[in-house]
Amino acid sequence: MHPGEKPYKFCGREISAQEVALIQEVVSTCEGISRNELAHTICELLDWKRPTGRLKWPEGLQFLERLESQGILALPAKRASGTPRPRKRVSAPEQAAACSELAGSVKQFTPIKVEIVQSRAQ
Repeated sequence: MHPGEKPYKFCGREISAQEVALIQEVVSTCEGISRNELAHTICELLDWKRPTGRLKWPEGLQFLERLESQGILALPAKRASGTPRPRKRVSAPEQAAACSELAGSVKQFTPIKVEIVQSRAQ
């Protein structure tokens, strides 16, 4: 914010030049975290909460995006939020065979071999 500029407003609250400077510092030093995480962090630092005590992070995110659109800060790129793929359905008999119960002592099933799964096919 430059001298003589009006303070910013956020949810009816005036945001001081010091608060904008703090927001800029947090955004520039917290590389690698998402926009949502930045919004949560800013809301926690500046105590932007609802009367219920919950953070105003959606509004905080909107405010960060507004500051970015005005060239005041640069947010990390939006992460792809693609649609989840449908999961493969496993038939009941197939599932039962894969999850059959073992009863007895460990000695009955030795040697036990543990392998790290390398692919979905495994």
